Amino acid sequence: MTLPTTGPLSLGDIQGEFGGANPISLSEYYGKDTVPTSGEISIGDFYGTSNLLVNYLIVAGGGGGGGGAFRYTDGGGGGAGGYVEASDVVFTAGTTYSVTVGAGASGGTFEVTAPSGSNSSISGVATATGGGGGGSRGSTPANGGSGGGGGNATTAFGTGTSGQGNNGGQGRGLDQDTRAAGGGGGGAGAVGANATDSTGGNGGAGSASSITGSSITRAGGGGGGGYSTGGSGGSGGGGNGGGGNSNGSSATAYTGSGGGGASWQAGGSGTSVGGSGGSGVVIISATIAAASTTGSPITSTVGGRYVYEFRSSGSITF
Repeated sequence: MTLPTTGPLSLGDIQGEFGGANPISLSEYYGKDTVPTSGEISIGDFYGTSNLLVNYLIVAGGGGGGGGAFRYTDGGGGGAGGYVEASDVVFTAGTTYSVTVGAGASGGTFEVTAPSGSNSSISGVATATGGGGGGSRGSTPANGGSGGGGGNATTAFGTGTSGQGNNGGQGRGLDQDTRAAGGGGGGAGAVGANATDSTGGNGGAGSASSITGSSITRAGGGGGGGYSTGGSGGSGGGGNGGGGNSNGSSATAYTGSGGGGASWQAGGSGTSVGGSGGSGVVIISATIAAASTTGSPITSTVGGRYVYEFRSSGSITF
C-alpha cells in the first residue's frame, strides 16, 4: 500500500512498506520510488511513496510466413516476435506509463514507456519485422524476419536472419521443379530447423513464462512450407507450414509467434500465401493495484499481485 501523504510517518511505517533490516536506517531505502538515490534523505521524502515493483513480459508481433511461387520456391516460416521479460523493475506511483502495441502479420513493436524524468528503470522493448520469405530461383535469397527469420527455398541453400531472437533454418531446393522447402522460423527459445529435401523445417520453440500464474509458452517460430510436407509450427503458437500445394497457417493471436510458410503452387494458382504472424502482448504484474488503465487490459490477481494483460495499446497509472 502507499504511505500517507500527510500526518505522522515513522521509520516503522517505512520498513513496513519497503522491508529492511533492524536497526532501521534510511540509507537502506535510497532510490525507492521517488526517494533520492544519494545524498541527504529524511522521513519526509517518503510521504506518498510505495514499494511498487513490477514484473513484465513484452512479446512483439510475429512475422508472417513467406509465400510460394510455381516451380521456384516454398516460403520460409515467419520468425517469432522479440521477447523480453524482467522482474522487480521499479515503477513510480502516480506516474502514467504508456503501453505501445504493434501488429502481427508483418511484425510490430511492443514496449512499455516511462515518461521523461521519471525515477523508473524501464528498458524492455521488443520489435519484430516481416517473416521469412522464399526467394525466386536464381535471385538473392530473401531475408527472414526479426526475432528469428524464416529460411528460403531456392535452387541453392538460403539462410534466414534474426533480430532479437534465434536464426531461421535454411531453405532447401534440389532442383527448380521439385523437392523445394522453406526453413522453419526462429522462436524465442530455439532456432528454426533446416528444411530437408521436400519437407519444410519446423519452427523453433517459444519461451515459457508464469507471469499470469500458470506457465504459458509464447513466441514460437512458423513452420516452413514444403513441396510434399510443411514443417510444424514451434511450440507457443507458431503456424504450420503448408505442404502439398497449400497455404501456410496463421499463428495464434497474442503469442507473437510466426506464421507458417506456404508451399508452391497452392491450389494450382501458381502462387501461395504464407500465414499471418500472431499479434503480441504486454503483461504487467505489480505489487499494488493500478489507479487507472486505458486500452481495456485483461485483469486478474495472482499470488497477491495485480496482473494486467494488454492486447492493444493503452496506458497504466499506479
